[in-house]
Amino acid sequence: MDSQGDRLDRALNTDEYAIWSLNRHTDLCLDTINSVLEAMASERTKQVEMFYWLKMVNCYDGTGDLTFYLDRAGIPYNDQADQHIQTPVSNLTQQIIVNKVASTAMAETMGWTYDN
Repeated sequence: MDSQGDRLDRALNTDEYAIWSLNRHTDLCLDTINSVLEAMASERTKQVEMFYWLKMVNCYDGTGDLTFYLDRAGIPYNDQADQHIQTPVSNLTQQIIVNKVASTAMAETMGWTYDN
């Protein structure tokens, strides 16, 4: 992965890289779920619970890289025969509202420093 040019392009287009990317996506979702659970566990941290719930929408985004890597790894989804995964459709407006507007508004309201 430290190389450039054609060698890097070949590495990024392998089934192994697709599976690694899907695994990374899953790990990020599990981290977010754990953050929700931790925020719910204490009165001191309940104020950040909504922030993590909101970030969980990213786990269900069925567009872009996720579908590309599912295809690359040969994992059927949505309309494909023998489907294994349902990926809800997302759109640009949802991504802007969830990842920019709502997160920034929550941070400003709570007095947090948040760089999105």
